[in-house]
Amino acid sequence: MRIKTLLLVTGIVFLAMMAALVTVSIVTAQEGVRGRENRGTATSILWSLQSLSVLTTEYAAYREERPVYQVLQTQASLAKMLDEARFQGPEEKAILARITGQNKQLRSDFEYLVQLYGQEGLGTTVKQAEMAERVKSRSHLDIELMADDALRLSDIFGAKVAVTQTVADIILGIALLMMIALGVILFVVAWGRMLVPLVRLQKGTRAIAEGKLDYRVGIASRDEIGELAASFNTMAERLKYSYSALGRSRDELEIKVRERTAELQRTAEELHRSNIELQQFAYVASHDLQEPLRSISSFLQLTEKRYGDRLGNEGKEFIGISVAAANRLQETIRGLLDYSRVQSLGSPFAKVQAEAVVNEAVNNLHTAIEESGARVTTGGLPLIYADNRQLVRLFQNLIANSLKFRGVQPPEIKITAEKRQGEWYFCVKDNGIGIDPKYNERIFQIFQRLHPRSVPGIGIGLAVCRRIVERHGGRIWIESEIGKGAAFWFTIPLRGDN
Repeated sequence: MRIKTLLLVTGIVFLAMMAALVTVSIVTAQEGVRGRENRGTATSILWSLQSLSVLTTEYAAYREERPVYQVLQTQASLAKMLDEARFQGPEEKAILARITGQNKQLRSDFEYLVQLYGQEGLGTTVKQAEMAERVKSRSHLDIELMADDALRLSDIFGAKVAVTQTVADIILGIALLMMIALGVILFVVAWGRMLVPLVRLQKGTRAIAEGKLDYRVGIASRDEIGELAASFNTMAERLKYSYSALGRSRDELEIKVRERTAELQRTAEELHRSNIELQQFAYVASHDLQEPLRSISSFLQLTEKRYGDRLGNEGKEFIGISVAAANRLQETIRGLLDYSRVQSLGSPFAKVQAEAVVNEAVNNLHTAIEESGARVTTGGLPLIYADNRQLVRLFQNLIANSLKFRGVQPPEIKITAEKRQGEWYFCVKDNGIGIDPKYNERIFQIFQRLHPRSVPGIGIGLAVCRRIVERHGGRIWIESEIGKGAAFWFTIPLRGDN
């Protein structure tokens, strides 16, 4: 039998037992209440008969009106009580009928007695006196018989109440024993069919968790726990297969990782050699290119100096253009060389006071700041880990950019820093001409210029700034609108004590 069916049958049996117990209890309680009510009625009848006996004797002795009224009232109350009584047993009904008839006869006798005592000259005739005495004696005898019947009724109902209570106690005891027996049966069934298998399943899960994938649960029942055990065994089998496949895949992956690592190491070594060669080539190329350019520029200027009066204005103009082009090319080569050396020739990071770095950059730009009437202010710059020389270059380039693209008003440059989410956020903000937001990314690319040749520069300063910031593990961006100045932001990650 499945556990679900077993629990359902047990619940139905338990509910049926409870319903039977409640029904029997209600019936027994009703019988007990009815028996106590009937016993109370019998007691009330007995008290009424005693009152009639006393009142009849009192009337016969004193012949007053008050006992007459009380007797008639008591008999009326007794008659009503007898009429309302609802006895069930045949003996009780017979006794009730007998008491009812005797009560009617008693009322007739008492009324006759009152009539005899009410006649004038009563007691003068022996016959009348004897008649009154006989009526009185018969009334007392009827009352005694009725009292015996009332006592009999009281005893009968008392016995029924006792029997009802005994039956109720027996039923309660039987119900209690049945519930105990049901609980024991449930415990035994639960222990054998649920608790023991569950303990085995728990042991199996622990074994699987410890890596014993060959462990199987030996439960062959056809109930839900048996199905659970079968599913557990199937899961363990599939897990064993998956673990084996995973082991094979892991071994294959380790082999591929080792091969890939070796390949990457070879690639890194080749890249390192290539970078070294490229740096050497850049240095040699820049040196070899700059020397001819200096020669060209020098000889052109010497030609203009010696033969200027023969060349004329047009010749002088051509020589000026050539010299300017050579100077621009020489400046571009120096810029490329600086750009390539950001990663290769950087210094180790150390504690750097950003305030001192900014002051050094400002001193380097002293002449340009004085000529433009600019004002550079700072606000609580922190101690950070960075390359001091490159950080000076970074701030110098950003300040120089603000001076170069200033507006009508004298430049106002403010440098601030704040800590957010494990990084220092630096901001270099000015009141210059600003740029269109669509160029926010383009200006950090090498050789990208947004202004005509009349504005000095080769478009490499901000590219160097980005390369310096990226070497420090940060990022750089601009927030600007045309005519509203520009704010250059860059981040430096927290390291050590900064």
